[in-house]
Amino acid sequence: MCEAFNGTICRARTKPLIHMLEDIRNYVMERIYSKQNLMSHDLVDDTLCSRIKKKLEKLVGFSARSVARPSVGGLFQVHEGVDAYSVCLNERTCTCKAWQLTGLPCRHAIASISFMRVDPCTYVDDVYRKFTHKKYYRLGLPPMNGERMWPKVPGEPIKPPPYRVMPGRPKKN
Repeated sequence: MCEAFNGTICRARTKPLIHMLEDIRNYVMERIYSKQNLMSHDLVDDTLCSRIKKKLEKLVGFSARSVARPSVGGLFQVHEGVDAYSVCLNERTCTCKAWQLTGLPCRHAIASISFMRVDPCTYVDDVYRKFTHKKYYRLGLPPMNGERMWPKVPGEPIKPPPYRVMPGRPKKN
């Protein structure tokens, strides 16, 4: 995300500060609008985002090599070759730590969930659900008046620092 964003604002970075910030704000405003528009016109009524659904399907395929052995209280011991992992479905944890880090059930957790004959989608964190994205993109960024309509601030205008030529080869922004 950061590299893509930096690549997008590369042209704006060559402008003076106010104009650069205005360009970035316009870009973010349009991006939020397009994401909100995409979510509201989504014809498929799934609860999970499509990318996450594909990742989950891939993880379900990987979990076929794991053997889950149940214990009490939603605990499982999952064997994968010579390795064994502890999974707690109630706390949504696995000793591989992938579930805690991503919010998506890891392949060991999916093996345990499949043993219980439950859909793995129910154990995916809410951050990957469409209603969460709709909630966050609902408000968007409000439009702003142009620079001529900004309120005047009393006092002297801020002046840039004195320009000094730095030694060495000039860097490209």
